[in-house]
Amino acid sequence: MRVWVRPLRFHFRAVNRIFWPGSGATNVLRGALGLTLRDHSGCDPRCSSLKTCVRSDGVVCAYRRIFAPHAADGPSGLADAPRPFVIRAGFSRESTEPDGSFRFDVHVFERDPWVAQTITDCMAEVTRRGLGPSRGRATLESVEILALNGRAAESHDGHPQCAHMVGPWELSWELVDQTLRRVVVRFVTPMELKTEGRVLRHAPPFAVLVARVRDRLSSLALRYGEPSETFDYRGLVERTRSVRMVESCVTYRPAGRFSTRTGNHHTLGGFTGYAVYEGPVGESVGLLRAAYWTGAGRQTVWGHGALIVE
Repeated sequence: MRVWVRPLRFHFRAVNRIFWPGSGATNVLRGALGLTLRDHSGCDPRCSSLKTCVRSDGVVCAYRRIFAPHAADGPSGLADAPRPFVIRAGFSRESTEPDGSFRFDVHVFERDPWVAQTITDCMAEVTRRGLGPSRGRATLESVEILALNGRAAESHDGHPQCAHMVGPWELSWELVDQTLRRVVVRFVTPMELKTEGRVLRHAPPFAVLVARVRDRLSSLALRYGEPSETFDYRGLVERTRSVRMVESCVTYRPAGRFSTRTGNHHTLGGFTGYAVYEGPVGESVGLLRAAYWTGAGRQTVWGHGALIVE
């Protein structure tokens, strides 16, 4: 299977004071991005079914394609396809003062530059409209395209044209080192995993972690990349069952949000920290490193489930 990513880093400067509520800055931006995409697409907010949101020329509207993708021809359990992006906030403060700077990263998995361009256009618009409960405004100062080493591969002032940007980059999970017997996994953004019907509040067994990362990458490959009929999905996990967790230190933080559109409460909690695993880990290290960009587990669109592997 093959998955591509175009990591965009947006740098802003606040015009007014911006408050970031307890649900988190990524939740604020995600909501604002969704509303702006609906306006950008000309969607009727009274529309009861986004599954039929197709223009007269047969083109799926930007809101449905980017923010509410639906797999009409897939299994019922996969009807709600993964979104082609994740959002990461580059700060954790409660507010940004006037003239203060802040940034968000958006990792885009659609290879079509139109998707990255539409998100860039909307990112510029949402900050002009205002963010957070105070509707504080900001200006988009620059956009960087990150390389897979985390450094900027390109930088553009103002509002760039994504068709001329470098990337996207193909994520690789080639065998790192078959002899590798010890690895440290750092859970850098909240991770929520479920196994056997229950939510884990502690570091996961290695096989569970690998299985959830595999599931995340395979779903992205199916929708936006290239799935594979020869990839050993089951065997990869089975070969990790002898890996032991020898040390861990994680903290579970409950959190949530309320959807004004559906009237439902959604959990945004998860654990952060680290775990040390020993055993035949070499085959899985590349896969886990890819999860830094894609996230794994639940609520990945909010930037949850990011891993750093050492």
